[in-house]
Amino acid sequence: KFNGTNAFNALTMTNNLSSADIYTVGYTNSALVSRLIIGDGGALKACDGSEVKNITPATDDPNPAPPNVLNDVNAKGCKYIWEYSGYIFISPGTNELFFTKRYHFDYVPQTNYFLLVNDNDYINGAGVAFDAVCLIPMRRGWAILTGETTNNFQADKFLNTTKGVIAPRSISVITYPNGQQTVAYLSDDGPHEVYTSLIDGGGRQYATRAMMENKVDFEAIGLSESEKSAAVGFFDSDKSLYYLSFEKDGTPYTYVYDTRNQEWYPWSGFDAKAFVSLDGVTYFSGTGHLHIFDNSLYSDWDDVNKSTGTPVH
Repeated sequence: KFNGTNAFNALTMTNNLSSADIYTVGYTNSALVSRLIIGDGGALKACDGSEVKNITPATDDPNPAPPNVLNDVNAKGCKYIWEYSGYIFISPGTNELFFTKRYHFDYVPQTNYFLLVNDNDYINGAGVAFDAVCLIPMRRGWAILTGETTNNFQADKFLNTTKGVIAPRSISVITYPNGQQTVAYLSDDGPHEVYTSLIDGGGRQYATRAMMENKVDFEAIGLSESEKSAAVGFFDSDKSLYYLSFEKDGTPYTYVYDTRNQEWYPWSGFDAKAFVSLDGVTYFSGTGHLHIFDNSLYSDWDDVNKSTGTPVH
């Protein structure tokens, strides 16, 4: 646990993570118990700030309530998790989607289940709350979850697009200066965004558009499918910048999208494989170290004592 003073505290790993590739949800249940819920491709886990362990499934509600099938979901693997409308959604990375009881993290009713059937597609990332729906990333498209509770949830609608998500970590909600929000992500032919458009009569529809079109020839970079799938994206709201970081033949690259002018700026040699913001500070990592952005720095120092370095602009 990062304690905020440039130090880490080791937590007790009662149950080790199944993978370092994890997704997390900060969640407070109906009993006001707060946990960091962890999906690592194995059993659903929780962190209470000092310990990480598998979540113990709650006992079944009295008949005829649907039984708790969290153990069955664990056996499939909890790969992607996210929170929406008070529920935790879980997918093993197939077209199956499970979700908990509302305001519970240890009970998955047997009936809380969707099968997203769309041209043999599969879920490829964590869902995103957007506008009045939850967008669910899929490898060749996007699914749309409508409704607010189990009484009216529906997951049988899909975006009319073939520009699906190749890099699950590239997904990020970005905000333009005029307040418009979109969902940026990397598809096979470059970064795209899901946006809301109004139709005649005042209704809404969701569509995708290419973000590098007529600006950058992304396909000329020549990334392999595995290099694309490992790309990460992050929106720094304080700087109005969306970072898209990837590697080409082992060399790191980052393309930065400025929402203020909708232009791209390439940064070569900037090695980032994960981003996070905490208390107004953006951290990133990729070389084994934790880094921060600092507007007062102007040199790429070669050593911790800052005795040698290359000035940068």
